[in-house]
Amino acid sequence: MNSKQLAVLVGGFVLVSASAIASIRFLTSEATASNLKATHANQATAEALAQQIAQLNVEEVLQGERFMQDAPQMIHLREQKSKLEQRLTQLQPHGYQTSMAVATARAIEAQIADLEVQYAQDQTKFADHHPTLQLHQAQLEALHQRLDTLQ
Repeated sequence: MNSKQLAVLVGGFVLVSASAIASIRFLTSEATASNLKATHANQATAEALAQQIAQLNVEEVLQGERFMQDAPQMIHLREQKSKLEQRLTQLQPHGYQTSMAVATARAIEAQIADLEVQYAQDQTKFADHHPTLQLHQAQLEALHQRLDTLQ
């Protein structure tokens, strides 16, 4: 083999190697970008699930002041919450409890604020012993108790 053939052979090998390295880098960067997008989508989904569960937790506290625990409404709420918690556990096997607790605390605080406004408005319409005011008061107490368990 003469030097020209050797040079062409080495040059071809270098060109093929460079092309292969560039392809690998491109595929690796594409895979990394795809993984980042999937991770971001999973995080957004997990946050949405945590917020839905938090709303169900609030609803469970509120409805718990109206219905017995074995009432169909209460059973349905717990079933919905359980399904969402299973989905959240699949997305975030570790650490989902913290995000749920934070989301639930925020939802409870917002509901307390709304219920206090409603209570104040209803106080102008009803006597202190009216069932609506008693229900609001019981719901406020239950929400405060639930909030205390989260903090």
